[in-house]
Order: sequence, then structure tokens, then C-alpha cells
Amino acid sequence: MVANASCPKPAALSLAAAFLAFTATPGAAQAGVRGTRDPCAGVLASPFASPSQRTVSAGDLVRLRDIGFYTGFARKSPLGVAPDGRRIGYVITRADPESNAWCQALVVQDLGAPEPRVVDTGGTYIPVIRYIRGNRTNTGAPDVIRPAWSPDGKWIAYRKRVDGITQVWRVCADGSESHQVTHSHVDVADTGWSPDGKSVLFTRETGVLEADEAIKQEGLGGYHFDARTTPFSGMEPAVSGPRPLEYLAVDLTTGKVRPATENERHILGEPTFEGLPAGSSNVTQSRDGTLIWTTASDPKLLMSPRTIWLKNSGGPAVACTAPACRDMKRDVEALFWDGTAVLFLKREGWADARTVLYRWAPGAAARRLLETEDILMGCTLTGKHLLCAREGTRQPRRIVSIDTRTGKETVIYDPNPVFQHLRLGRTKRLYWRNRYGLPAFGDLVLPPGYAGNKPLPLIVVQYITRGFLRGGTGDEYPIWLFAAHGFAVLSVQTPPMFHESLPAGTARTWQEAEAADTKGWRERWSTLTSVLAGIAAAKKEVPIDPARIGITGLSDGATTVQFALVNAPNTFAAAAVSSCCMGPVSMRVTGGPAFYAQLRGAGYPSLAKDDPAFWKALSLAENAGRIRVPLLMQLADHEALLGLDAYTLLHDHGAPVDLFVFPGEYHTKAQPAHRLAIYERNLAWFDFWLGELGGPDVPQSDDVRRWREMRESLATTHTP
Repeated sequence: MVANASCPKPAALSLAAAFLAFTATPGAAQAGVRGTRDPCAGVLASPFASPSQRTVSAGDLVRLRDIGFYTGFARKSPLGVAPDGRRIGYVITRADPESNAWCQALVVQDLGAPEPRVVDTGGTYIPVIRYIRGNRTNTGAPDVIRPAWSPDGKWIAYRKRVDGITQVWRVCADGSESHQVTHSHVDVADTGWSPDGKSVLFTRETGVLEADEAIKQEGLGGYHFDARTTPFSGMEPAVSGPRPLEYLAVDLTTGKVRPATENERHILGEPTFEGLPAGSSNVTQSRDGTLIWTTASDPKLLMSPRTIWLKNSGGPAVACTAPACRDMKRDVEALFWDGTAVLFLKREGWADARTVLYRWAPGAAARRLLETEDILMGCTLTGKHLLCAREGTRQPRRIVSIDTRTGKETVIYDPNPVFQHLRLGRTKRLYWRNRYGLPAFGDLVLPPGYAGNKPLPLIVVQYITRGFLRGGTGDEYPIWLFAAHGFAVLSVQTPPMFHESLPAGTARTWQEAEAADTKGWRERWSTLTSVLAGIAAAKKEVPIDPARIGITGLSDGATTVQFALVNAPNTFAAAAVSSCCMGPVSMRVTGGPAFYAQLRGAGYPSLAKDDPAFWKALSLAENAGRIRVPLLMQLADHEALLGLDAYTLLHDHGAPVDLFVFPGEYHTKAQPAHRLAIYERNLAWFDFWLGELGGPDVPQSDDVRRWREMRESLATTHTP
């Protein structure tokens, strides 16, 4: 077949350039790399590996092979389908803590084959850059890389990050060639192909370098302190935005870069469609011109009910009147048109705990094809099959194919087969309501072999429990590792926001919703009472030692931890946070002017007319004199300043608090060596404070010796 023919040598690629393309080891450019170890060694699981009946180790979790990376939030599909519909390309990523590097391997798989083949390696994770409060911000979270196939099926274009910048690389689908295509001075945001296959398309932000240079010039006369500055991340102003994208094309024959045509822009961007109602989203156009989308009944109303619509080429728009696809409180996860019917994924059930796939053809009822507690993400349609990444509480992510007529599922590839053989404890999904009647749920995980013969210590992990139980939001609290060491773990899902419990129309905008949530700290009470209700539900299932309960969290989960230590201190015997803290100084001063303005809009008091009572219910700093729950803080260096006032006050009041700062990290920590250290320290921390007899099996270390001094000091200065 033509699609499988070997790739022609690109005329512009010299022998020396080809050598560099094949031998580059971009992982070595990452900060903190140790040695020259190849991080891609063993990137594909061995089909001959002998089954193991051991329990989970920290290394098992850190070294998981990921498709689409370890975060499950992105809707963008990591799967690129070849024009023949019989092959897929995707990137497998794997952390290597020994070299502190990531393996990034581009693989191609025939849909009828049991496993893929590697066609290119190199590069490191690509961080998600977002404009937060108008400032260009590195979130630390990894972006999703979707390979793009050439029209003839011979080549794949994909993004690779080498030496700190993201470029497009072109790889022969048989693995015989790999070379860099773009030489952009700023990161490439996306890539694709021109319809004739003669050019590689790409997008990049405009004006970033110019804005950055202007900031450097401004520094010669002193930076103006304004909304561009976020002190906890650094005093240099950030580039403001968002900035428009530039759509470009590289001619593969000449290497010249030109502006993309209008048609080429639509290939990469989200094309605009005239005549659609305001508030339309999830707009998708199929090859036959059919449009599908969802629209809000009242675009001006927050959380307005949504309905699915369809419009064939030349025909009128038709709304789906079936209950499954109208009056939806939340938008669908994804929409597809297979030529005869609309396929849509949505969440349903108690607190939207279940994922459901429906099929709806105009004039017919919506038919339920598949329903599961697992999550399906990054789905893409090929012929009569939906290819998705699927993961469950006990099952790491794998690629599955779902028949769009019957809902029958077939596993295409499982990159982590060892988890089929590891000894994992029992799990059970629990359901409850919080103080405001909002529904919530969580997954209770028990130690392997637990027979119910003794009370267990419990660790609460927040705040998303959809899919594989890995390490909670931010992936820092290894659930299966905790369970393997004798802990029960409650992985909780945050309930709907407090304002969703109010009558419809009470909060019409996000600012009104924030104000309603902030008043009386009702959103914080909503989350905390949900956690407490979850603990009560766990106690009904198994004996839980009430004197040995711990709580953990990142971001909003960390705020829940600090609120719990202030308002329910007797519930928890130890805590750990990955970011910190909300307080009168940390947020309004080190957060910077833009953050301060956002807080003021949500009802927070002004520094000029402060309200100590307002902060008393939340702030660790304001309550440092009475908090004695041991607290471990493992913070990114770009956020650590937010937690220093709370840490210092707790420390000076004799609270058992310990702080570690990880260099070169952002909100989501990504360096593999850091991730392993965080896993192991969190386990040691809870083993020490919650383990039987105070953790006698914890290996001796400087950490443990310091914690022992804290415990001895606590025993002499604090009466429970």
C-alpha cells in the first residue's frame, strides 16, 4: 500500500543534521538531570514480563507509562488517526527519577496489532501556559501532544520540546527518519498538515518576544508595580494577554515559512460558524458538512441548562428533545457525528459520578450505549468506532475502541500490564450529602489482605476521584502506596460549588457566584462538611481509628486542609499540603494587584479596613497559636512565598510544621526526581504520625529525627 511505502529523504536534510536528529537526548537539557541514563529505556512494557504478586511501590506509580500525560483534565485527544483509519499515532511518556528526565516516545500502532512500535524519542514534557488574571503563567501541568498524519499516511508531525523550546518535528511513520521542521523563536502551540501534504502547519503566540524585551527594557528604569506582577512567583512583570495566535506554514521543499491560508487556518483552529445562537459550544463540523453543537437556554445565566442541536448541510437546525440531551445542567464531554447519528459523552447520576455514551439519530430516541464509573477522555472517531483513553479506580489509562452501534468495547493497548498482577486492596465507592444537601462521593481503598480485624488509620486524598486512583489532584499523595503500607485511604470528589445549591438565577455571573460562595465561607464549609461526611461514611464500612486520621491537598484541596485545621482540628492527627496558604498577607500582598482585585470583587476585605473576624475562620497565620496538628508543606519554589507567613507563625508558636521547597517547579510539580521524593516523604510523614506506635518502621533519616523532636516538644507543651 502507498501508505506503508518508505519515506523519501528530505532534500534539505544534511547527513550531519540527520545524525543530530537521531542522536539528540533532550532530557539532558532539563534542570537537575543526573547522569546520561536513557530515560526511554523500557518505555514499552515487555510482553514477556513475569506476573508479580507484590504490592505497589513508589517507583511503580512514578514510572507509569502515560498516554496524554498523567493529568486527566484536558479534553484534547492524544490520539492521531491515520488517513487509512487503520493506524494510530500517540506519545507515551514515562518519568525516570534516576536521571530526573522524561521519556517522550512517539509510537505507531496498527489497530489490529497487540502493541505499538516506537518511531521517535526525545524531548521533555511541554508545560501548559495559560493567562491567569491576564498574566502569562507556566502552570507546570503537562500539555497533551496530538500527532498529525500527512494526507498520504507516510509522515507524522508532532511537537517536541528540546533545549527549552517547543518545535515541530516530522517523523517517518515507519521510524526510519526524524528531523526538526520549525525553528521558531517561541513555542509552537499546535501543528497539522496542508491538504496537499506539501506543507506543515503550525501556530504560535504573537508578540511574546517583543513584550518580553519591552519588560527587560522597562527594568533598566525600574519595573512599575501593577497587575502584571505576581510577587510569589517573582517581581518581574509577566507578559500580558491572552495574545492572538499566528497561523503559519512551512514548505517542506524549500523550508520557507509563509502565512497559512484561510482553509489551513481552519485545520488548526476552531472555525467560526455564522448563524449559531449565542452561547453555543462544542461546535463540531464533520466532513459531510453536518454541524453539531450545544447551546444554553439563557446565555447570560450562569449554569444555564444546555441542549444538543444538529444541522445537516442545507437543512434546518434540529434540537434533540430526548431527556438525555436537553436541559443538561452541565455541558457534554464530547460530541461526534458518524454520518447517521450524533454520539455524545456526558456525566450523569449521583454528583455526576458516571460517564455515559449515547447515540441519537434525528427522529429517534437517544440510546444509551455504555455506562461506567470509569472516565473516558480524549476520544476521537474513526469509522464506526470511538477510540478513547479509559481508566478506572484500579486500572491505569489504556486505549480502547468502542463500537458506535453496539457499545461493545475492545482494548487496543494497555501500557501498564503489571497492574493486572500487583496486589491491590479492595475498593468501594461511597456516596453522601454535605451540610447544604449537595451530593458527593468518594472511593474507599483498603490495605491488601485487610480482614477487618483491627481499626485502620485513614488518609483523605483530594479532590478529584475520577479514573485511576493515583495521587489525587497534582498527583502527590500515592493512594495505592498508602494502602500497601496499612492505611485506609478515602479519595474524595469535591461536591458541586455552594452557589449551585441556591435557587436558579440567584448567581447570574461568576463574580456573583464567587461572592455567594465567599460570604460566611460557605464554599469552604460546603467542602469541609463533605469531607467530614465522607469520613463518617467510611467509618460505617470498616473500623477507622478516630485518633489516626490524616488529610492532604493541593490548590483548592490545600485550602480545604487549612480550613479543616482551623475549624475541625480534633478530627485530624496529621496533614500535608502541596501549596499554601490563603491568608490576609499571603493573598492580598504576595498575590499581587490582579489577585487582590479579584479577591475584592469576591467580597474579601480591603487592607485599609481589615476584618480580623473574616480571616479568623480560615487563616493558619491568624490561628497559629492554637493549631497543633502536624503539618507537612512541600511547595514549588514559584509559589512558596504564599506559605511563608503561615509557616513562620506556626513554627514560632511551637506547632509541628515542616517545609520543603522544590526548585524549578510551578503549581503542578513535574520533575521526576521531585515526584519520587514527594511520594516517599508523604508516606514517611504519615507513617510517623499515624502509623502504629508512632511509626517505628519508618527508616531513620534527618527528616525523622526532626519529626521526633517535634513530637517530643509537642508532648511537653500541648494538652489535647
